[in-house]
Amino acid sequence: MSESTPFDASAPEGDAGHSGQYVTKRDVRILVVGSILLLLILVPVYRVMRANSYKSVCGTNLGQIYKALSMYTLDHDERFPPLFASTSDGQPYIDKSGYPYTWISDVSQQMSARASFVCPAAESEENTLQQSKDSGKLIRGSYGMYAPYGGVARFDIENPDAAALIVETSNHGSKGSFDPIPLNSIYDGYIAGWSDGDMRPTEKSDSVTRLAYRGTAKGLFDPDGDSRHPIGLHFVTVSGKKIYLGPAAATIKQRDGRPSGIWTVPLSSSKR
Repeated sequence: MSESTPFDASAPEGDAGHSGQYVTKRDVRILVVGSILLLLILVPVYRVMRANSYKSVCGTNLGQIYKALSMYTLDHDERFPPLFASTSDGQPYIDKSGYPYTWISDVSQQMSARASFVCPAAESEENTLQQSKDSGKLIRGSYGMYAPYGGVARFDIENPDAAALIVETSNHGSKGSFDPIPLNSIYDGYIAGWSDGDMRPTEKSDSVTRLAYRGTAKGLFDPDGDSRHPIGLHFVTVSGKKIYLGPAAATIKQRDGRPSGIWTVPLSSSKR
């Protein structure tokens, strides 16, 4: 049996024999520096993980929106919903509360409860608000329909695998997006139109409006520019295919005097 060490009342407080029980200032500095370094490492990782999560949720939303649109067409002679309820001059009808009734309003009842019309990466000012079929209920949205397909029969659209139908949009030029011809209300991000008009393209149309490419307000679409997602924006084609495109996709290629490729339009949508 070992003998216990006798207590020495004359020993100074903080005797070296007990120093291991205390954290020194040097130890605190090491802990602080280590925590800061760990934070610096984890923050970029977190941001990448969050961006990937937002991208995934946005893609899921668009898939569900396409399903809702498809269900709508089944009850409407294979036609997509109109872009918006309009006045006699073709502008959106705005109710007394200041909100429009849009294609989102029409398909909201077919939308899955597990999905949303809002991209989680969208800033609040990028979103639209519109009426639903349920009185008094408003729906927030981050997506727009490409203008020429509002009310059009899906089987009348050329090359449906490559023709854009629903795209990520930004409301009224928010985040520096391109919106040279705003609609007549505080919400217009529910459709994507053209650089020189909303309802009909012309031979001079050179780009598409309201896409959520940030910093493009002057109509300059840098291929390496800023988008809502690092990879670009989500697009859903008429056939339901999901694609991702950067800012250069906003520019229009003309063929026979009308937009072609991903921005193709029915012949009836062009000024001839």
